[in-house]
Order: sequence, then structure tokens, then C-alpha cells
Amino acid sequence: MISPFISSVSAFFMTAALIDIPPGLELLLAISTTTTIGRRAGIGVGIGVGFGIFTWCIASIIGLSDLVMASPKIFQLIKWVGIAYLVWIALNFIWSAVRNTDPMKENPTHKHIAKQNTLFAGFKQGYFTSVLNPNVALMFLVIFTPFIPHGQPFKPWTLFYGISESLMEAGYLVLVAFLAAPMTRLLRNDRVRDWFEGIAGFILLLIALQIALTSAPN
Repeated sequence: MISPFISSVSAFFMTAALIDIPPGLELLLAISTTTTIGRRAGIGVGIGVGFGIFTWCIASIIGLSDLVMASPKIFQLIKWVGIAYLVWIALNFIWSAVRNTDPMKENPTHKHIAKQNTLFAGFKQGYFTSVLNPNVALMFLVIFTPFIPHGQPFKPWTLFYGISESLMEAGYLVLVAFLAAPMTRLLRNDRVRDWFEGIAGFILLLIALQIALTSAPN
């Protein structure tokens, strides 16, 4: 017979992998940052997303995520600040494509990152994208909590799952950044880069719309 602990942990890692791997906001951000800015910034995005997830983990442990979900006003505030940030990134992608400008030189969204192309510059973009996404808090409260073995303490298991998910997501996005780096040469072609940025911006707008339709659980 399989131990309840092994069963719960195995189910958690399988679920986390199914959540992390499919294309989504973080994956798109890592790829677009790597290909238009540079590998170091793309790696920074992955690390930043991981820290953003861990921030929500700590918030869940000390009860802040419960407060966010229980208070419609706080939930809406975080949600709409995050949406505004996503829309800002998306519109700058689209504006760069329309103007046919090099984002490494002209795009205000990437100007600071392009100037330094550091891990920290990408980290900030990844971190704020993750920490301003209330769906991450929803993930801890609704999806991961049921995987805590029956009768076990909430905080240690939430911390374990939070660290695991942070490392899994960050590792996955860092790997994506390394794999996406060769695409930089292809995107030196103005036409290809314009299409890529336009599509990336449009998808980010759709993701922002999806988040806008998210409501706090009852």
C-alpha cells in the first residue's frame, strides 16, 4: 500500500508540473524577454517569478493570502494593479511592433533592461508580474492546500510545497531562457521581430482580460 505521504506529495508534484509546463503568462514573458532583450534578463525573469511565488507562499503561511481572498476590495486592488502592469507591457510590445523599432533601443518597457541586461533587471519584471497576479494566491489556497496530508500541520507543508513550486517554476523558466536564446538571431530581422512582438503583446492583453474575469473564491 502506498503511504498517504507519498501519495499526497506525488499528486502535488504531478499537479504542479501540469500547471507550470503549459504556455502561460510567465512562459511568454520569459521567452519574449530572452529573445528581445537577452539571456541574462530572461533568466532573471525566471528567478523573479520563483520569488514571486515564494512571496505568496509566505503570505499564505502568515494568513495574508486568506485576507486577500476574504476581502473583495484588497483582491480587486491587487488584481487591477497587476492587470495595469500587464497591459502596460503588452501595449509597449505592440507599440514597438507598429513603429518598427528595436526594443533594445526604443521600447520604454525594455529600455532599462536593455541598457543593463542584468539578472536583476529581468528579476524585477518577473517578480512583479508574479506577485501582482492574484491567481498565484488562488493556487495556494484552492489547488495546493488539498495536498496536505490529513492531520498534518498547515504551515510546514505549505512552506514545503511553496519552496518546491518556486524552484520548479524558476528552474523551468531558466531552462526556457537558455533554449530561447538562439532565437535572438532570428529576431534581428525587423519583420520577424515585429510579428513576434505584436503577437506577444496581443496574447498578454488576452491574459490580462482573463485575469480581469477572475473573482475571489466564495
